[in-house]
Amino acid sequence: IDLKLYPDENSPVPVPTRIAFARFAAPQDAEVARHLTNTMFLDKALNVIIYPNNEIPNESIGIAMATADSQLIVAPTGMITAPYDPNLAALGLPQPPALPPNTDPSKIDDIRRTIYIGNLDSAAVTGEMLLEFF
Repeated sequence: IDLKLYPDENSPVPVPTRIAFARFAAPQDAEVARHLTNTMFLDKALNVIIYPNNEIPNESIGIAMATADSQLIVAPTGMITAPYDPNLAALGLPQPPALPPNTDPSKIDDIRRTIYIGNLDSAAVTGEMLLEFF
């Protein structure tokens, strides 16, 4: 059992959000802890997610997760998903795909904003043409 709080309590920089990582003795204990999501603790709602690989990330990854615009959910399969987005559904768009558990949390937003374009003739279409089109 291990517990880390990022940024450190003695941090001179004021932060609006802190993130804590707890490593449990048994995986089923972590599953039980997920039921605490949306429980009010002091004046904040808890968001409990399971971080993959049974490890506690370093401080830079922890702070990146605490300040990320979107919350991450680690499914029992280990795949990283985003919460259901009703705005996408209302527009008839699919939900973001799940990502592998070894995905760097600081890169998830960049990956989700990436657009794949296929079947282009690389001899006829230039990078400038793509930038102009999009």
